[in-house]
Amino acid sequence: MIETCDSDIFIAIPGLAILKTLTLTQEDESICKRFLPSMFQEGEEACKKYSELKGAYIKLKTRVCGGADFIIRSGSGGQKQRS
Repeated sequence: MIETCDSDIFIAIPGLAILKTLTLTQEDESICKRFLPSMFQEGEEACKKYSELKGAYIKLKTRVCGGADFIIRSGSGGQKQRS
């Protein structure tokens, strides 16, 4: 049986996959295209929201770290690496 707090993974994991598509490496884009293809189809509401999110990400990234991408990679020991 799934506990109430366990159901959070159904929101957190897809959200993390979407956030990872914002980086230059565009990791997890293929999984997003498979499960939410409207996210990449012009004119769709999901595409509009994704474009807004991407614009906000670029603006924040530029303001905070001068536009450099900081990506946490597997096996990096949790350290942030500049790409």
